[in-house]
Amino acid sequence: MATKPKAPTPVITPAPVVAPASPASVHPQSITGVSIAPDRALFDTPLADLRPGEVVLVEPGIIRPEHGVPMTFERPSAAPIPGNMVVKIKLLSEAARVPTYGSAGAACFDLYAADTVAIAPGRAATVKTDVAFEVPEGYALNVYSRSGHGYKNGLRLVNSVGKVDSDYRGEVVARLHNDSTQPYVVALGERVAQAEIVPVPRIEFVVVDELSATARGTGGFGSTGK
Repeated sequence: MATKPKAPTPVITPAPVVAPASPASVHPQSITGVSIAPDRALFDTPLADLRPGEVVLVEPGIIRPEHGVPMTFERPSAAPIPGNMVVKIKLLSEAARVPTYGSAGAACFDLYAADTVAIAPGRAATVKTDVAFEVPEGYALNVYSRSGHGYKNGLRLVNSVGKVDSDYRGEVVARLHNDSTQPYVVALGERVAQAEIVPVPRIEFVVVDELSATARGTGGFGSTGK
């Protein structure tokens, strides 16, 4: 009796995979695309490298969105650049965004609003970022007003500078005061503050009978002239 030949094994060609962004890439960004497979939908490429309609797929199985549904994905952080400080953050909601630098030479990184808040003239309101930081021991996170907010819209942080200690693990929020005569609406995803992480040496105090002498001495409040 003749043996029936076996059906050829189908050859499955996997979907193309684009290598993750290199360490020299821009900071993590959100990009919008359409999922084309339930286990291949995580985008990972600098925005400048994307062409209209281009599909970029990496790391299958991380998320499983419904087929064909437009979604926005956060690019994973690239490997740390040698010499850069690495700081862990926790995104507390889907509205939270990874802080970014506005330019290559920016001293501070920007914090983003996680909700929409209206601020009446002469009043203050709290704007959530839904981001928590693990500031390294020996450092602190300083939060400042954005210069554009102050110059163009009369907005400022109510406490001028916010200080986040290294042992704080809660959300960082920005309480903004509207010094202008016009209402202002902070939009979801708007940059609401800028921040930097700075070293804070631990200080030991020594009580002495006399302090060292200087030419200025105890002169203050305009003693050096206009």
